[in-house]
Amino acid sequence: MSHIEQKRLKALRRRLRAWFQRRGRALPWREASATSYERIVSEVLLQRTRAETVATIFPSFIETFPDWQSLANASEADLEAFLRPIGLWRRRAKSLLAFAQHLKANDFVFPKSKEELLKWPAVGPYVAAAIAMFEHGQSAALIDDGVARLLDRAYRCRTRADLRTDAALRELATSITNTRDSRTLNWAVLDVVSAHCRPRNPICGGCPLAVHCIYLADVRASTTK
Repeated sequence: MSHIEQKRLKALRRRLRAWFQRRGRALPWREASATSYERIVSEVLLQRTRAETVATIFPSFIETFPDWQSLANASEADLEAFLRPIGLWRRRAKSLLAFAQHLKANDFVFPKSKEELLKWPAVGPYVAAAIAMFEHGQSAALIDDGVARLLDRAYRCRTRADLRTDAALRELATSITNTRDSRTLNWAVLDVVSAHCRPRNPICGGCPLAVHCIYLADVRASTTK
């Protein structure tokens, strides 16, 4: 059961869209001309790395490896050299290459089943959701540690430490992004995390979730005692 009633849910989506239109980040994989390949690869590169950092190498990476075929045919050493500036280059190179080669072995066709995708190398719930959204045009929720922190601060929704198995968190995130503009809402949530919901000293002013945020209400209550 969602932690937000439908009326509030619709209002939250409106606030997220309006906030994103004003303050959403301009990133190369979000351009209208970006392919599903570019967007899926970006999500792999973004794991444990700031978007601004990935953006510094992304255009040259895509110029060198413009599609799944070229990525599958790359050497691990070449990938490592490209990815070294953003860190975790050995792990990223190994994951990307294994993923691309597995896709090549499947004639470059992604399964639509999440269960099947999760059997692939380098695919966890986050990447599986990205494939569903960017490749198949389905609504999905991109949930990382930052998104989990934002939603738990706002709605106290966490029931488990492991976000991969936290059904309440996933249900809430899915209820927010389960629309025809799922991509926009996911990007909005990710950008709100970046701009406002830091692990320490969050900047609550201007946050589109502030109006019903339990964390912010608690902070305000504690300062008035």
